[in-house]
Amino acid sequence: MRTQVLGILRVVFRVTEKFRVTNQVIVYYGWPDFARKANALARELERGGIPAVVRTGTDFLTRARIRFSPNLHIGFWNHFYPEYLPARYIFYNAEPLGLSRWGGNSEWWLLMQRALGPGDRTPASPS
Repeated sequence: MRTQVLGILRVVFRVTEKFRVTNQVIVYYGWPDFARKANALARELERGGIPAVVRTGTDFLTRARIRFSPNLHIGFWNHFYPEYLPARYIFYNAEPLGLSRWGGNSEWWLLMQRALGPGDRTPASPS
């Protein structure tokens, strides 16, 4: 059932994205602790001439919208669902990597390796 809903949402979001401006950067945060950092990053991008908007939330609709978005996302992905990461994302880590939940989590290390790096246009191939 969940797979069918995701399939339907994918089609809906792809169609509606055709009518939206998609040349913007989405700055995402899930925890309120990162709101100031996300807004500051979006302001700096705007100052540099890069259209940016801030998005937040972890509800199902927000996760699906992020997953199927063609935009570049810069995110504070703390406790985000890895299967909903967009195709084009930058992993902005606001916490020390030495914490046990990061250091011992091989899935998050792999996701950080797949993220776009400075100057990249497409996701890196997994090593």
